[in-house]
Amino acid sequence: MLPGGDSPVVIRTLAAAYAETGRFDEAIKTLQTAKDLATKLNRQGLINNYTSMMEHFQKSQPWRSP
Repeated sequence: MLPGGDSPVVIRTLAAAYAETGRFDEAIKTLQTAKDLATKLNRQGLINNYTSMMEHFQKSQPWRSP
């Protein structure tokens, strides 16, 4: 179980921290967990945000909100 339990926002924060330290494989895996939870909770805004974040992580880029 990841820290943050069933909170997609907390898990997303962990994913962003992994990306900031160059741990992109872990960031992608963790963000996918957050995205799956957001989908289960029907949180479309979070899903859209996480999709954008995932694109950065897949390019080995950390996420910096605009």
